[in-house]
Amino acid sequence: MNHDPIIKEIHAFRKAYAKRFGYDLKAICDDLRTRQAARPNLVDLSEKRRAMGEATVDQISATEAHEEAHTARVLSSQTASPTV
Repeated sequence: MNHDPIIKEIHAFRKAYAKRFGYDLKAICDDLRTRQAARPNLVDLSEKRRAMGEATVDQISATEAHEEAHTARVLSSQTASPTV
């Protein structure tokens, strides 16, 4: 089996980190929450999200128009051909 050195390093770090807290999940989570609260948000995606939201609205409108046209074609083909 091929062992990736990066995966080995991650496992070693995770094991050492858990050992620091006596493998207590609550203590580990408390430490992670404290670390998270101490760091400011490093990335502001608000502008990108706004741009993506506008694109999404346009994409939804195009998709809805396509679906309506498809539904109309299906319905017209069903009414045009008699069922046996």
